[in-house]
This record gives sequence, structure tokens and C-alpha cells, in this order.
Amino acid sequence: MEDIVAETLCAIVADGETPPESLTDRRYSGNILVRASPALHGRLVVEAFEQGVSLNRWVLEEAGRSAGDAERLLRLTGQLQPENQRQQEHHHQPPHQMGENRG
Repeated sequence: MEDIVAETLCAIVADGETPPESLTDRRYSGNILVRASPALHGRLVVEAFEQGVSLNRWVLEEAGRSAGDAERLLRLTGQLQPENQRQQEHHHQPPHQMGENRG
């Protein structure tokens, strides 16, 4: 893959064009806005609630799992905690207090 990228960059420069900024060199805010239908939004909130996590955490876990790196993603964002601690918090909080943002 690196060879393909290098060849493409050489071709762009040879054509007198400026290559695009590298995605890995950009600075990201950490905020992602996702639009969903009201029905999907509701199903995701229920799924997160059933797993004892906030919607934000659930989305991060699923996105990280899809990328094959959920644990690293959560550690980088400071949201990783031991499974037993998460379960204890789930059992001791009323439903309206669970999670950072319900919707």
C-alpha cells in the first residue's frame, strides 16, 4: 500500500499539482457529528442502555470494533475502565443518570 501511495504522490508532483494533506498528519477535534433517523437513534439509545454505557461510549466501542481497535480507541479517549467497574456503576445508578449524554 505504501508503494501505491508513493507512486501516486510522485505522479501528482510530476504533473505540477500539489498533493493533498495526509489524513494522518491532520489535527482532529475529536467531535464527530452523526445524523440518524429518529428510529435508529432510539434503537441505539436502547442498545447502549442495555449494555450499561452511554450512547457516546457505545458508538465508540462499535466504531473501534469495526476498525479492529476498540480497546485502543477507548484508552486514547480516556474512557477505558475495567469491565467489573463498569458493571458496578451500571447497577448503582438510576437509569436517568447513566451515560454522559442520552441523546
